[in-house]
Amino acid sequence: MNSPRTWRRRTWLAAIGGGLLLVVVGGYLAICVWIGMGVRAQVAQAQSQYAGDPVEALMALVADEGQPLKDRNYAIWALGQLADERALPLLQRLRTGQPCDHAHRVCEHELAKAIALVEGGWNAGGWVWRRGELTGGGGR
Repeated sequence: MNSPRTWRRRTWLAAIGGGLLLVVVGGYLAICVWIGMGVRAQVAQAQSQYAGDPVEALMALVADEGQPLKDRNYAIWALGQLADERALPLLQRLRTGQPCDHAHRVCEHELAKAIALVEGGWNAGGWVWRRGELTGGGGR
């Protein structure tokens, strides 16, 4: 039979473990929602300037060399998060394989990440927010 002291220790450890699990799961969900909000913001910016569904508007923004590189890089990030295969030819065309030159070209690192996600890379949080109007019909 367990002593009261052993029972209290197990109860205390279970409470700590449960609390830590709650913090980890809550943090994960919060980050996923935050990413989804970021994608929605990028889509809204793109659709305020270009026609089409979210992916089409983001692609138009990325392709527009008159747009600031910062905005194009954010749109590349959003395309990667949406993982829509329609974006793959554009992303691959922009990739040079050279070191990043943020003053003159879109970010190679961001392009590589977006391409990996579009090609089926694992997106740990996309399932939380990637649905409905954001997918534009082709998202995973």
